[in-house]
Amino acid sequence: MQILCTNDDGYGSQGIEALVGVSKRIGHTIVVAPETEQSAMSNALTLHKSIRCVSSGENFIVKGTPADCVIMATNELIQGPIDLCLSGINHGANMGEDVLYSGTVAGAMEATLAGIPSLSVSYAGSSYDDLDEWNDVLFELITDMIRKNLLKENSLFNLNLPDRKPSLIKGVQVTSLGSRRYNNSITRCPDTTSEHYYQIGGGDLTWTGSLTADYRAIEDGYISITPVKLDLTDYSILEEISEWNIKL
Repeated sequence: MQILCTNDDGYGSQGIEALVGVSKRIGHTIVVAPETEQSAMSNALTLHKSIRCVSSGENFIVKGTPADCVIMATNELIQGPIDLCLSGINHGANMGEDVLYSGTVAGAMEATLAGIPSLSVSYAGSSYDDLDEWNDVLFELITDMIRKNLLKENSLFNLNLPDRKPSLIKGVQVTSLGSRRYNNSITRCPDTTSEHYYQIGGGDLTWTGSLTADYRAIEDGYISITPVKLDLTDYSILEEISEWNIKL
């Protein structure tokens, strides 16, 4: 099995080093990751300038986004079929609408678009020095998904690890995406000129969602794993308007 590893926290981050440790137990692993942190880049592509890429043994450091990395990997850098893409471990959770913003999820998503089974992995805590402690848990979880043929062509799973020691987790829950809202997330920055400067981020966070929502599982000490579908079509409305007679 040939595995592509990527992330959005950068090539030298603790998260990807921990994930590579898991991946190498499963198959032949090649890392194609951004040179620097690319958090919240979503599926952004570098289209209007050249992309620099440096090899490091079998691995590659790309001066671009996570989506750039995966496109480079699948079209240029990796020879032979890629059987699985693992993206992460992200420094911070990726739940709810985060899947639309996260570079880590976008890396996995880009691989899914290429027909590669993909899994994004994120950690809900704020200290990342001991992420390799999750090695055995992630190895067992991923290999079990492979045995059960869950990681098949065009599949995408979003996995979050709770902020606790692996020995203290309660288990694994299959979840849906919750919904998060921020209030007071715009900060006006002081400036001596007449221009106004602002920062987006922080604020008061509230969550809503069903009883199966990802944030509930994380709060309760479970690993959350959510199957994600890339088709954004609203089929319920599509059915309602199927007989709409459009006249121009």
